[in-house]
Amino acid sequence: MKNGLRSLLLPLCLGAALWASPSGSLALPHRDFVGIPMIDVASLSNLPGAKVRWYPVSETMLLRVEQDPAVEIRFNAGVPFAVIKGETVALPVAPQRENDAFWVPRIPVVRALDSLLPGEFTWKEESGELAWAPEKDLVGMTFAPSDSGTAVELRFTRKMRYEKFFTRPRFLLRFADAVLPVDTLPRRFTEGRIRSVSAIQEPKGAQLGFEVNHLVGDVEVTERDEGRTLVVFFRRPGEAKKAAPAPVPAGKGKKVHTVIIDPGHGGKDSGALGLKAKEKDITLAVGKKLRAELEKRGYAVRMTRDTDVFITLKQRPELASKWKGDLFVSLHCDAIAGDAARKAQTKGFKAFILREAESEEDKAIARRENKFIDEASDAGARRELSPVEWILLEHQLNLYTKESEEFAYELVQSLAVESVPIPKNGSGAGQAGFYVLVGAFMPAVLLEMGFISNPAEEKYMASEAGQDELAAKIADGIDRYRAK
Repeated sequence: MKNGLRSLLLPLCLGAALWASPSGSLALPHRDFVGIPMIDVASLSNLPGAKVRWYPVSETMLLRVEQDPAVEIRFNAGVPFAVIKGETVALPVAPQRENDAFWVPRIPVVRALDSLLPGEFTWKEESGELAWAPEKDLVGMTFAPSDSGTAVELRFTRKMRYEKFFTRPRFLLRFADAVLPVDTLPRRFTEGRIRSVSAIQEPKGAQLGFEVNHLVGDVEVTERDEGRTLVVFFRRPGEAKKAAPAPVPAGKGKKVHTVIIDPGHGGKDSGALGLKAKEKDITLAVGKKLRAELEKRGYAVRMTRDTDVFITLKQRPELASKWKGDLFVSLHCDAIAGDAARKAQTKGFKAFILREAESEEDKAIARRENKFIDEASDAGARRELSPVEWILLEHQLNLYTKESEEFAYELVQSLAVESVPIPKNGSGAGQAGFYVLVGAFMPAVLLEMGFISNPAEEKYMASEAGQDELAAKIADGIDRYRAK
């Protein structure tokens, strides 16, 4: 749906009755008045589902839309306002009564119809007709090439019913009861795997076709947003979908030699702020103590930073994979806005893995941690993983999600002890789209050690004793995971 005058005429809704036929047009008397194009609102009674009624005493024209509940819009001759479901809104010029016609501004009415109804309304100047057609179901198409293939994201207004066919070199999607923007779709591309896109509109459906070349091995379709988004992934040859690895039998233990510690934030990125402490300082202090503790226990340890420097979110997991780490743990402090009472009440640690968030709270945490995407990015420019990016992460998720869950579980068990004054936040485990975990090809966890906005937890995390204990308990969790 288009924006149009949505805020002005928001209550207007002509209902599903308007779509008794797939398209149509209605000739309306029209003229200009002081430079404003006008139409005869009385003629709108010929729209399916609409009725008009004239009250001569008050000189009121009522447009009524028969639905449940009915919508009424009142115009008064000589008054530059309309009353829509009890709300008064301004019009560019007052309605004018003339014999059997009642003239109202055309542009606001047509734009409102186009904005608020499930269809497309246009005014045909040459014929003086109001034309309408079904709304296009496909409202967006984006392409995201990568080394492993090309993801095409198709965004629809509703959940679609479809069939898929792949007979090289064409991949077809056939949609039932769908309307596609066949005249405005992109047709040809310089992108290496897809040569062209075609669309065919049929009376009871539509077809979308992709012509591919030899750089495509197979094609997968994944649904997102309850079926309103389809992501078509054209996978390169040799990049077959890999199943998750079988779990290590109990008692044999896991291979964990090199641990990558990622102290969150740093340099110009201070992270969250407490009354006195900064997140970047706490994470670095705990990270150094964790490195010393793990080295004492025989692990090889690498740190993405061991000084107060800025490292981009992209570089951190890239370093972890370059160093061939067996585990990746990114250290952070949570925070919440609000008054002193709210900050004091909100507490707890949480261990996150890379999967789509299940709660708005976890999404909000990921957005805050994703604030600095790269050194040149603006705050808030891009804080959430898109559906296409989740598809491109499929290989990493298939390989490491199960082990990341186990790692997070063992961290929670190690930290949830009486000696640590920070309780679990909820279950102590969560999942969300943290950019710092993207590209870490190993079991990986982002640990929010506590709320720096909570004065008691800030004091503990900023203290020498608290940092020593946190480092020891995190190391215990790593030991527990390795022993599984």
